[in-house]
Amino acid sequence: MSHSFTMVAARVLVGCCVLIAAVVVRPSAQAPQASPTYTAEQAAAGRATYQQSCASCHGQNLDDGQFAGPLKGDAFRQKWGGRGVDALHTFMSAQMPPASPGSLGDAGYVQVIAYLLQQNGVSAGTQALPADPAALRAMVFPAAPAGPGGGVTAGVVLPRGPARANPLDRITPVTDETLIKPAEGDWLNWRRTYDAQGFSPLKQITKANVGQLRAAWTWTLRKYGSADTNGWRRSVPRRPPT
Repeated sequence: MSHSFTMVAARVLVGCCVLIAAVVVRPSAQAPQASPTYTAEQAAAGRATYQQSCASCHGQNLDDGQFAGPLKGDAFRQKWGGRGVDALHTFMSAQMPPASPGSLGDAGYVQVIAYLLQQNGVSAGTQALPADPAALRAMVFPAAPAGPGGGVTAGVVLPRGPARANPLDRITPVTDETLIKPAEGDWLNWRRTYDAQGFSPLKQITKANVGQLRAAWTWTLRKYGSADTNGWRRSVPRRPPT
């Protein structure tokens, strides 16, 4: 009886020690996270890189792009705020720019992130934003802009923003009528018209200047089935030398 009690007590004691060890060790496994730091020089370099590689989609002001979402403001902070800066760095390195992901290099992506931090209310400091993933993981992207308010005061109605032009409004729609009878300067089908005329009614090219035509540009198309497309060339008359 005494031996059984001793064994049970030993097992309980071992279980308690394991539980205490787990409770003690668990908090130390997670490194404390801090606010990100960057220098003004990094933000300036990031702005130049952004203007060259990102502004065409996200807009000159980071939130006025026609082809991509905002990179500052509430929507952006709701998506990335509270997460480690390494998550944003990993996403940008793997996905951006869409035409050439990863082309900016580690330093380039860190500089762009520094610019995003600046535009989202984080002040520059003396310590540079690191490129090391572990160091970025220890930094948290802010979920609210800097300042005591952190948002809009209750009961305040914001004015409507300026109207944004729809880029599709500048595109002329192609109707059945325009396909059947295109304007003289249009070439909407492969052979221009449904009856495959392949002839332009324009009269700028005449017998007098046809000999002055030179290739302006060439675009070689891929082959489709048995049809061999060697390319389509557009020629323009060139003024003879004086």
